[in-house]
Amino acid sequence: MKLRIVTLVMMLALFGGVFARGPMAASAAQETASPAQGDQFDLSTLEGAQSGVERTYSGDLTALLGAMATPGAGAPDFSKIGLFSLQGSIITFDNADHAKAAVGTIGDQVTKGASSSVMGAKLNQEQVDVGDNSTAFSTQIDQQGLSASVFVVVAQKDALVYLSIGIAFSGDSVKDDTVNFAKALVDGKASDGEGDFKADGTSTGGLWDKFPASDDGVLKGLKVESDKQIPSGQ
Repeated sequence: MKLRIVTLVMMLALFGGVFARGPMAASAAQETASPAQGDQFDLSTLEGAQSGVERTYSGDLTALLGAMATPGAGAPDFSKIGLFSLQGSIITFDNADHAKAAVGTIGDQVTKGASSSVMGAKLNQEQVDVGDNSTAFSTQIDQQGLSASVFVVVAQKDALVYLSIGIAFSGDSVKDDTVNFAKALVDGKASDGEGDFKADGTSTGGLWDKFPASDDGVLKGLKVESDKQIPSGQ
């Protein structure tokens, strides 16, 4: 059972990477192109995109494995674990019109990237109200008898685009949890300047200040795992 759980967690991490690389699908579709030049956006596929930031939150894998039942006691109740991962990306554009257009482009590439992944996920279109313009997708991943729910929100407000991904072992609240996280990103206040980047998840200033505080209830107890910078693709 432990191996099955670890396998599912690894597959979910891969699936999250597929979403995060959605805008790279245009180049990845070419046989001569690498599907992943790193694990970040290729902003050159988005007109007017300048740069961005990404933060990942996750649950405690040790606690997850500890939730397993003892031998002979039956399978653990994963529905009690609920939300296990949140990832948020914020991309800056040169103007609001390009940012608005990017929502559709990213949505299309997310769909293509997920369906062509090793899991062949089929996404369901969802309706959400986040920012000035938004779209969303949901899917269920089943691997080796275990399952997880994924919800994705792509939103735009002014000259910024937000990509939010939630992964949960219980799908009852993953939509609300991901939408609330997306709204927190949109409503967060950025400070002046580019900020101070730290890969360990403690970046501050600039767009980093738009992310929820570590004790914010919207995170459902998840902790920061890492920060990434999304460089200009121009």
